[in-house]
Formats: sequence, C-alpha cells, structure tokens
Amino acid sequence: MTSAETRGRTIVLVLIAFLVCPGPVCIVIQLIAAGRPLTPGVVIGTGIDMIVGWCLYRGYYWARVYVPASLLLVGAGGVLATFGAEGWDKVTMLTSAALHLSAAVVLWTSPTVAAYFEHHGASRTVVLDLNSHDGV
Repeated sequence: MTSAETRGRTIVLVLIAFLVCPGPVCIVIQLIAAGRPLTPGVVIGTGIDMIVGWCLYRGYYWARVYVPASLLLVGAGGVLATFGAEGWDKVTMLTSAALHLSAAVVLWTSPTVAAYFEHHGASRTVVLDLNSHDGV
C-alpha cells in the first residue's frame, strides 16, 4: 500500500468514526445518565450505521456513493434548518452542516481517498460479496 493509499485509509477511518461513534455514545448516555431503556430504533440505527461504515471501509461502490450523498443531504438540511433558528441553535446547526458537507466533499474529491478505494475496493465495484475479503 502506497503512502497516498495509507493516508486515504486514515481519512476514511476518521470519517467512519465520525459517522458511527455518536450512536454508541447516545446508547451509553441513555443507559447510564438518563436511566431509560433502549429503544429498538436506536439499536437498529446504530447497527445500520456500523454495517454501512464497514462497507465503506471495505470499498463497496454503493457505500462510496451512498455515504457522501447522505452526508450532503444532511448538511443541506442543516443549512436550511438555520433559517428558522436563533442564537446557539443556529451556530450548532451551521457547525453540524459544515461538518457533514466537508465530509462529503472529502470523500468525493480527495485523491488519497480515491487511491485507497482504487486499491482496496477495486474488486467490489458492483455487488455486495461477503466472501471476498483480500486478507483484510
């Protein structure tokens, strides 16, 4: 693996952590701090986030399209939501929108991320094949 591919992998892993970590953190906060039982939606949503993150790491083509597109939609929704907000709500929404939009731009435009996906996901461009793992 070249240095560009290694940097691309690091970027992808950081973005996956950005996407996946809030779910388990919310589960822990909900269990410990609030003392509320888990809802099925939280557990299922966290599971889906983990599966999509794994597929993005593995370089599946559908995940390489879906994740940036969904980040773009969430970011655009955050920008639109700021029109009705005031004060710290507006700052929070703009910050969240900026994070989501910048993550989408990095996934779509970074040459190191493209190099990583070219090296790591070249065999997984069309279908979801759980048996091909190239030793990873």
